Amino acid sequence: MELLERVGLADKAQSFPEELSGGQQQRAAIARALAMKPQILLLDEPTSALDPTNVAEVLAVIRSLAHTGMTMLIVTHEMSFVHSVSNRVFYMDEGCIYEEGTPEQIFESPRREKTRRFIKRLKTLELCISDVDVDYAQVIQEIERFGADAVLSREVLHHLMIVIEELVFQSIVPAVREGKCNLPLAIKIEHAEMEEGVSMRMTWAGESFDPLTQGNELSMILVKKIAHTTRYRFEDGNELLLSM
Repeated sequence: MELLERVGLADKAQSFPEELSGGQQQRAAIARALAMKPQILLLDEPTSALDPTNVAEVLAVIRSLAHTGMTMLIVTHEMSFVHSVSNRVFYMDEGCIYEEGTPEQIFESPRREKTRRFIKRLKTLELCISDVDVDYAQVIQEIERFGADAVLSREVLHHLMIVIEELVFQSIVPAVREGKCNLPLAIKIEHAEMEEGVSMRMTWAGESFDPLTQGNELSMILVKKIAHTTRYRFEDGNELLLSM
């Protein structure tokens, strides 16, 4: 029961497998593996054949395990997830390790040609908000250009714009005006060709301020409804990770 609670399935303890969704079955499989108290958890394409909602559920469980210090070896094509949760990345080619390194090395400065070609399929938009009087229209235009370049669906692009509006312009910028946190605010948005949605990373300075619990009330509701996964942490500064 403790493990079922850990993967969010305590209410399904008496259910049969055919009564579970694909994502719930995957989470049950993770709980089953954890029951053996492994030193290393092996996950081979844990989100294959799942719809976006179930993918988000499974990735949220894996992300929570990573935060507890569980060592995992994951084979996946979910590039934005790899970038945000891994501390070591191996790019495989023809059954061999072609290149390895930290997520920053592999995704931002790959050394070998095949890795570079693969990473080019990962579309990235980086924004920097350095003034509370930022031009909102210009930010939206850049997001629209990114959406066209990455061939985002109308729904994903619409959700991305809502999240930017609610987090940046309704929560973080007002908090800066009130002296609760400081600019610049760095925003990195990523979309991989083989995925439907996008991931986003926001970082800013100042005191601890979680826009998902301390921000505009309506904004918090809208963002939590749209985002598949969220993670906020404060160390040397504020960091917010989302996927949608």
